[in-house]
Amino acid sequence: CYDPNPLAAEKIKTLTECKIFPSLESLIDSKSVDAVIIAGINSSLAPTMQLALNSGLHVLVEKPAARGFAELKSITNPQGKVI
Repeated sequence: CYDPNPLAAEKIKTLTECKIFPSLESLIDSKSVDAVIIAGINSSLAPTMQLALNSGLHVLVEKPAARGFAELKSITNPQGKVI
């Protein structure tokens, strides 16, 4: 798991026993997950979703998934993963 807040990441670790990664990119590069759950500030959701989809991961993203229709429409899903 990854959280930009180290204290939150540690709390998640104690609840789930997941491995903590220092960055989202390191989590994705680890190839240890098939899917990600994306929750965060609205401006981070679409870019994070695009990064995960480009890396071949399935995505569960909180709503709103983007800051507007144009941003959501710009998301590409090159590998046809589940969003």
